[in-house]
Amino acid sequence: MSVSAPAPRTDPEQRQFARRPRLRQRSGLAWRIMALFAIFAVALLIIVGVALTFLSFRSQQSAVTRTQREIAKRAALDVSAFLSSVEQSLLIVAQTQNLADLGPSEQRRALMQLLEALSTFDELTYVDALGQERVKVSPYHTFTSGELSVRTDDVPFRRAMSGELYLSAVRFSNYSGQPSVWLALPVSDLRQETVGVLIALVNFHEMWNIVTGLQVGESGYAYVVDEDGRLIAYHDISPVLRRENLSSLPTVAAFLEGQPSTSEYVGLGNIRVIGAQTPIAGTPWAVVAELPTEEAYAGLRRMMGWLGLLLLSAIVVAAGTGRYLANYIVYPIEVLQAGAAVIGQGDLSHTIDLNTGDEIEALAEAFNTMSHNLRRSREEIERWNRELEALVEERTAELQSANLQLQALIRVSQRINAALALPDALEAVANASRIVLGAGRSAVYLLDPETERLDCALAQGLSPAYVKVVQQFYREIPGGEVIDSRRPLVIRDAANDPRLSAIHDSVRREGYRSVALLPLAHGDESLGMLTFYHEEERDYSAQDLELAQSFANQAAVAIKNARLFDAISQRAAELSALYAVTSTVSQSLNLDEVLDGALDEVLTVMRADRSPDDSACIGWIYLMDEEMEALTLSAYQGIDAGQTEQVRRLQFGEGFSGRVAQSGQPLLVRNIHDYHSDHHSEVAPHPAALQGGLRSFAGAPLETKGRILGVLGVASRGDRQFTRRETDLLSSIGRQIAIAVENARLYDQSREVAVLEERNRLAREIHDTLAQGLTGIVVQLEAAERVAVKRPEQAATALERAKTLARQSLEEARRSLWNLRPTPLEHLSLSEALDQEVVRLDGRNGLEAHFTVVGAERRLPSDDELNLYRIAQEALNNVHKHAHANTVSVELAFNSSDLQLTVADDGIGDVDASQECSNGGLGLVGMRERAHLVDGELRTESPPHEGTRITVVVPTRDQR
Repeated sequence: MSVSAPAPRTDPEQRQFARRPRLRQRSGLAWRIMALFAIFAVALLIIVGVALTFLSFRSQQSAVTRTQREIAKRAALDVSAFLSSVEQSLLIVAQTQNLADLGPSEQRRALMQLLEALSTFDELTYVDALGQERVKVSPYHTFTSGELSVRTDDVPFRRAMSGELYLSAVRFSNYSGQPSVWLALPVSDLRQETVGVLIALVNFHEMWNIVTGLQVGESGYAYVVDEDGRLIAYHDISPVLRRENLSSLPTVAAFLEGQPSTSEYVGLGNIRVIGAQTPIAGTPWAVVAELPTEEAYAGLRRMMGWLGLLLLSAIVVAAGTGRYLANYIVYPIEVLQAGAAVIGQGDLSHTIDLNTGDEIEALAEAFNTMSHNLRRSREEIERWNRELEALVEERTAELQSANLQLQALIRVSQRINAALALPDALEAVANASRIVLGAGRSAVYLLDPETERLDCALAQGLSPAYVKVVQQFYREIPGGEVIDSRRPLVIRDAANDPRLSAIHDSVRREGYRSVALLPLAHGDESLGMLTFYHEEERDYSAQDLELAQSFANQAAVAIKNARLFDAISQRAAELSALYAVTSTVSQSLNLDEVLDGALDEVLTVMRADRSPDDSACIGWIYLMDEEMEALTLSAYQGIDAGQTEQVRRLQFGEGFSGRVAQSGQPLLVRNIHDYHSDHHSEVAPHPAALQGGLRSFAGAPLETKGRILGVLGVASRGDRQFTRRETDLLSSIGRQIAIAVENARLYDQSREVAVLEERNRLAREIHDTLAQGLTGIVVQLEAAERVAVKRPEQAATALERAKTLARQSLEEARRSLWNLRPTPLEHLSLSEALDQEVVRLDGRNGLEAHFTVVGAERRLPSDDELNLYRIAQEALNNVHKHAHANTVSVELAFNSSDLQLTVADDGIGDVDASQECSNGGLGLVGMRERAHLVDGELRTESPPHEGTRITVVVPTRDQR
């Protein structure tokens, strides 16, 4: 639109408007309008100029400050990234390569490789947990073993061993002369225990390049200060070498106080600058960026000059414009008013046509533009209404689909919570997800954490051959990556995707096009993957992928719940089996019965829910021979008679059982043939195991009190493989069997000792009674023979004495036979048996016997009661035969700390120690031996003609 005066009109109004004389008559008003317009315009321009200058100054200052902060922050990030990369490189060497487990040469090679990869290290040192330098390398020097030292007291070593990352203060390297720092970090083993320290001397060459290469305007610069405010990196090395302290600068002082700061001051170059500082993450340092104020405000000064020229020009233009407006302002205003009225009535197509060439024309154009925009807005609003209706319909459909998906997830969750059986839960997840995702087929693959084998837990619509191929090659296709990374993957064209090249033939035969691989994970544990197969090419959206992963997470929960239930059930079965074995071995002290019963229980557990064929699992128990040099087959089941002779006796280290006995540790062999080929240098299976077609072996030592008594072993045929958990169960059962074997052996030994003791007692009794009596008979008969002719009366007397001795010997023989009969203690308590013995003695040969019990009676171990009973029998027998007593009393006293058995008579007494040692002392030796067996003490009091008192004191079990 051109700028021109209004076109001439023919109507009276136009002619009146165009008359110049009338305008000249009103020239004073025009000048006043012009003057007022110019004054207001100039005042306004001045105010705007001042405000613009002030705001521009503030904006420029803020922009410069912000730029400085961003520059310092960028430099700090670059330096921090450099230090992080250095630290990450050290961590990779320290942990990924298992540095602590390598040999010295391999450790040196690993450190040299790091030196070659990164030139930022001046020295690398590996220190073990005891503080001894094991390896030290440097590109500037070759260290010998004599130069390695102990760094136990060094601060980097102590801080790193405590698990911290140590960063030293800045120093100058002895190698390069450049600023450098010591960096120390801990070295951990697979158990996350600190086993050493890796110490590196890091030079600042790279950080120097970062700082000096930083562009701060055209003449600005950046530098780095340490925690004391000293300069450690700058494009000019001279002040760095002087370790110049910049703590007096405001930005550095603010950094030392931990406060952010950006201000104007006289900077490092002795000129006024705008400075900003940013701490470097992970270090006690900061980056400072400084820009001279001359450069920072140069643009503002140029703007102020141009603004002054513009203001002068605006004053001149304002004066002329005021004059022009004074002449032509009325008509355009009327046109504008009329046009605005038409537009206000709703005619948005009306156009105001003005050719004044000034603000009025612009205002008219604004009115035209406004009406045009209003018309377009009305059309846009109508179009938006139509699009909003379509969007509402689309969103409604999406919400309905989401509702169906949510209902499917709810059904899956309910099914998982209702069923503990893994197949049912996985089938529910697979069916629901296939329907929602439109997949034709699906499968669930589970990873065995011990063998790293992939097992198919569920396959819907897939051939067994394809499933077997996936299980075999899952590490060569993205399946292994999905399981390890726990990130889902969608392959649109499976038949041609190079990532599936290992199974392309199987994919084409299977006939699917796209496949989605979803990881199954619970917490930190990778469980396997869930796969969906589509016959047509399918590209999953982010929402589809999120939904598919939700189903995979539900499947992971089902797997975890099922495994937890199985673990609880298995643990209960193991405890039940251990209880059954313990109960079985504790029911008998016969060694053969113990071993056969225990082996029955072990094989019952191993065969349960595994194989319907009992012959698939066999077992045996070997025991050490008396020389502890070999193993003897003591119990077995499922071994052929021909093979039994081959394995009847094993040497230490022979076969798997010999290996268990030799090492004292349990052994698990999942595949005997593979183990034979992989471990032939360590231990080989017995030829009978290979001939018998055994597949898997598990064995545990029979150990008790640190001694190996034998080996418990089981083996299987076919596909049955034992697990580490079953091996642990065998170890627990083996300890119980070992205890039972030890008890059976101790029982046999105790019976032998008891028989031997009884033989010794009978020998002593025969010697003290029958032998002496028979000797007396012989002596009397010989005397009678000598005097029979000359002195018949003496011969008769000798014969009478022989008859008396014969009767006494006969009575002693009967008493000994009585003692050989089962003891009354088998059916009576000790006090009842003693009372019965006293009653039997009472009245014999005019002897009066009494029995008394003192205190609360308590039962003693059977061996203790038997020995006390025999002591009392021996004492009463001595009283009856030798004491010539009238009364005898037996007292059994149950005290809190001991038990006392006392036998006292009023006979002739005079039983001393010399008699006891010389001729047996009327059975006192046997009584003392029996007292010793019960950890007791036998006391004898026998003054002449005052009777004899025998006391046995036996402490209680907790006092022994």
